Amino acid sequence: MNFIQKVFNGLEWKDLVPPLFYKLRSKFENVTGRRVGTARRLHYARMPDEVSPAWVVDVGAADGAMARAALDSYPSCKVVCFEPCASTFTEMKNALSRYGERVRLIHAAVADYTGETQLHITTSRFANSLFPQSEKYKEENPAIHEISSETVHVVSLDSLDLDLPPRSDGILKIDVEGSEMEVLLGGRKFISGKVDWIIIELAFARRTGDFFLRILNLLDEYGFEIANIIDMSQSGWNQCYVCSLDAVFRRKKRVPAEDK
Repeated sequence: MNFIQKVFNGLEWKDLVPPLFYKLRSKFENVTGRRVGTARRLHYARMPDEVSPAWVVDVGAADGAMARAALDSYPSCKVVCFEPCASTFTEMKNALSRYGERVRLIHAAVADYTGETQLHITTSRFANSLFPQSEKYKEENPAIHEISSETVHVVSLDSLDLDLPPRSDGILKIDVEGSEMEVLLGGRKFISGKVDWIIIELAFARRTGDFFLRILNLLDEYGFEIANIIDMSQSGWNQCYVCSLDAVFRRKKRVPAEDK
């Protein structure tokens, strides 16, 4: 083995790529929501390449942006969308109409009970919530305020038969502006039996106390562990406080699904 061979022995081609390349690629992916070398969009661009879900359940689908990203990122998957606000549901329905039978739309909020409740409507369709705005939320989001309320239907994930196959890389996406715990509590059977990945926005400005710890403990009980922090919203003059974050949880290990 000559000198040159000794120098390059054991090196891979990626070892020769300047670190700047990876920084630029990461920046591009964060800004565009696309992963270099794939067609995956938004949060799905940050999922492992080997993940290929048969379905995605989108709780808090709003205008359907994340649902469209899932449908475009995974061409063979189906998406079930939940959205309680009447006007936003209509907007989502129109936006997803081109996907045909790949989409199932459910006009309801999701919690740990079934019935009706009041949805707090705000100046942003993405900030409507089953909970009134806390003082902390008002302080950190001065441009968003409640303008009305709307009576909405409420279901739990375990109260429905979504007819989705278990252990098929199924993804549960949750963006519900404060009622994350209620969604999880109402979906114990569904989540434990069928879901493999969870993408969830945790709204710290909405709920205080041990909210984050309770979420982690509950998902651990369901058999999930945190895999990634995708996005984070911060406040304070030097961005020192976390307002919300989008986290990915994965099933700890695959086990045979219970008979349903």
